[in-house]
Amino acid sequence: MAVIEIGPQNDETHERQFIVDGVVIRDCMVWESGPSSPDEETEIKFQGYFRPQALKSLRDVRVGELLTKVQSVIFREVKSNSFSRAGWDRVNQTIELGRPRRRRGKSLRFVLKFEMEFWDRSYSVIELAKKMHEIVKATSSPIDIWPNLESEEEIEPILNGFGIESDIDSMDLIGDVVEVYCEKLLDLLQEAERSILESHGDSIVKLFTFPPAIKSACEQYLLYFGQFLKDLGIDAETHLKEEASRVLFTVTPSNKKDALDSIREALDCYLHMPNSAQAISDMTTNHDLAIMQLQANIFFLKSQITLAGALVQAKDATINAQQAQIAALESRQIDLRRYLPSDTETQNNDYEPLIEGVVGVKKLEIKGVEFDLPGILRTLKRKI
Repeated sequence: MAVIEIGPQNDETHERQFIVDGVVIRDCMVWESGPSSPDEETEIKFQGYFRPQALKSLRDVRVGELLTKVQSVIFREVKSNSFSRAGWDRVNQTIELGRPRRRRGKSLRFVLKFEMEFWDRSYSVIELAKKMHEIVKATSSPIDIWPNLESEEEIEPILNGFGIESDIDSMDLIGDVVEVYCEKLLDLLQEAERSILESHGDSIVKLFTFPPAIKSACEQYLLYFGQFLKDLGIDAETHLKEEASRVLFTVTPSNKKDALDSIREALDCYLHMPNSAQAISDMTTNHDLAIMQLQANIFFLKSQITLAGALVQAKDATINAQQAQIAALESRQIDLRRYLPSDTETQNNDYEPLIEGVVGVKKLEIKGVEFDLPGILRTLKRKI
């Protein structure tokens, strides 16, 4: 159990130290929160403002332990690798725990604020927030969208931030709360985006986040889907657009009579083919030109993925070898003489094998003239 203390007040800044297990937490501010009206209780309450470095120090503290000392806490500038990997790297994240005075709602609020000057998506932030609200409302999720978008008065303020609210258990670790609700918010965000994109026009839109090592090969495979549809008798245009670390893939049928459901099923089958041993086996017995082209694209994709995996393994092996070498060096006494060539190595400079262990040459001296045959042979070997 963590021991949390509130230190004495600084007379100049009116801030207090926040101490956990005897250690003063840096990058945070704690201050007194007075009553909001004369009739309210006069018990002293505290509020906290924490930056990312301070959040790291509180990861193993339980929510209840924190909120017994501080009425509410705000974690600013929360960074999540999951958001960046999914292409949402232009968003500021704030987490609020507890209930500050004059605020209603649940005990956790996870707020997103997008950097609007970098917003370049085909839909608006308000549209995104509304779609998230629709998804949550249609489920029995204990999560609520904040602010309440059923009120028209709340629509405009979401440009200043919106997110989710939920009640959390006092026994939960703060680090676990941050990770779990970060993933929940990201899943909701991505589901809302997919729903918006797929409802735009007479097209099918898919978002992909490919590893950099195989991104080019995957994009090439996606582009062949247009030819795949053509071989099925469906004329459609395919388009790729890169957005940050993501790839936006759009399929638009040239003839509106072609049902989008049929194209969607064809795309799902096409994406699964490289992983289907049965499909690949069936292709090898068919000599139709269209099947052979499809097979070639699948084999190219699989070969690139295999190559990327081999490169990663080689890189890991190199890193492991370097770490082993460093560990070996650190375990030895530093004596630079051990890096000098040994007597055996020096003597071997006068001998060079032609066939290892069978035939070799030595230095030759004739009438006072020395011929360095081993050196000449080594030079010729390098040139060859």
